[in-house]
Amino acid sequence: MHGQAAPNYVLQRTPGRYYVSTNYRGPAPLNTTLDGMRPFKAIITGAMFLASCISLLTLQGFVSALLESYSPSYPSSFGPRLPAFSSYALALMSHSAAVCIGAVVSSVLLALLVCRREMTGDNRLYWLTVLAGINFLVSSYVATIILIGFFLLPKAANAI
Repeated sequence: MHGQAAPNYVLQRTPGRYYVSTNYRGPAPLNTTLDGMRPFKAIITGAMFLASCISLLTLQGFVSALLESYSPSYPSSFGPRLPAFSSYALALMSHSAAVCIGAVVSSVLLALLVCRREMTGDNRLYWLTVLAGINFLVSSYVATIILIGFFLLPKAANAI
């Protein structure tokens, strides 16, 4: 190694962390900067989870307002044909409160279970984000079924 400059760092792997050894200082973990982002990630995860629960409760209110504005016979007002998916959408609309509030309650209970278990902070944030994603999927599922089954399919089935 005479004549060549030694590199100023050596990457060493130890269980769970990567360390950098330099000529100027002792070993320092590379992920020390990521530890400073933990409060930011916790705030974002909490906001996502809260927004997902609010979206489910808002959707339930929206569906109730739809049932008050339109009668359940609205899809059959376009003609004699009523697709089976539309009758499924009508059944879902009448039980949307149970679906949405049940999803919120089960999600909050699972979030409490996740927070009480002994695991690292990043795992907690991961599972809370998964719960938020499931809540968003349930709300989009219910909204899409109502949009397609209550408004679009009856018109398309009777227009042909």
